[in-house]
Amino acid sequence: MLGRHRAELTGTSIDPALHRDSRPGEHAERWKERLRQAGVAQENLDGVLGLLGLLFPAVQQAVGNGGDPRASARRRGIGSQDYFDRYVVFTVPADDLTEAVFQQALAQMASGTEGDEAAQLLLRLRDDTHRIIRRIDQLRADNIPVPAAALLQAMADNYGQLTADPEAMGLLGADRRVRSMTPSLLLDLPPDQRPAMVAAMAATPYGAVLATRTLHSATNPDDTASEQVTTTEPWAAQARDALTGRLAEHLTPAAARPTSDLTDQDSTLIWMWRHTDPAGIRTWLHNRLDHGWELLPLLAALITPQQFPFPLLDNDTWAGLDGMFTHDDLYTRLTPHLNNSPDTPPPTDPHQTNILQALRDRRPGQPQTTPDTTGTPS
Repeated sequence: MLGRHRAELTGTSIDPALHRDSRPGEHAERWKERLRQAGVAQENLDGVLGLLGLLFPAVQQAVGNGGDPRASARRRGIGSQDYFDRYVVFTVPADDLTEAVFQQALAQMASGTEGDEAAQLLLRLRDDTHRIIRRIDQLRADNIPVPAAALLQAMADNYGQLTADPEAMGLLGADRRVRSMTPSLLLDLPPDQRPAMVAAMAATPYGAVLATRTLHSATNPDDTASEQVTTTEPWAAQARDALTGRLAEHLTPAAARPTSDLTDQDSTLIWMWRHTDPAGIRTWLHNRLDHGWELLPLLAALITPQQFPFPLLDNDTWAGLDGMFTHDDLYTRLTPHLNNSPDTPPPTDPHQTNILQALRDRRPGQPQTTPDTTGTPS
């Protein structure tokens, strides 16, 4: 029975029936019925259900008795999604790391020495990202030191190679799981070490993307939705400047190519640059446009095609375009297209056509014809 109800027992089920409001006692009665079917005598139902609650905080919560989901992981109990299988199969599954190997791997990373254990952890970081991040997070929650700098570097080096399946109904990808951890690790470091750490993370294009998101989140802890990295502290300003330099380096090859050859990675790096230095990326883009790049194909590379029911130009994308170009400059440069000038042939790319229409809808003083739903640009 335990294996059959693993997701519900560990609190990871996506069954909508478990998350909607229910009448008092409904969840408890469902568990009692399962216990009856498993052969538990009527007079023992309450006792066995109570025992399940002690083992599985998710059951305790479901029957209305509270319960701390993190407590099970802290004691490496069967109620944790990361330890459940060890109890059911009475061994450490082949796709998991033993506690000894995990601790030894962290020790090797902390000392900067190579070893089989550290290599195993890095492999698991790529293909079992969620579990590794949860285990690191649990150590931090228990005030057990972790090698923050080494972990940040490992996450940056592997950021473009994560293969773990998404969790939470497909909404939480491995990349987002990593991004949820890196700001805390960065802030674990002394302030004077943070700028060099950010610069080291950004040594590769994928690492630069993670470093930008990490710095942005670390300097906006209250989720203020600020477009820019907040630099009220000296270390943040130093990290921002170092990161901006890295982004410019990674975009140097793109500057020599036509806009039609921009890659998804190039577009993402441009979006990241606007977090660190909006004036700098604006100057860089204007220079590119003055020396051969075409604005409409550039916008087509930067703006993700519309995904119903979200608008093509949501508030975040609209604000980002203002930071990278200014709205006035966009409309000035695209006037022939927007006004359907007879001397300017219409685009043949449907995505470019949709962008022009979205800009017409967004034109200052023009009533919007597209719902204004906020999303997140690339």
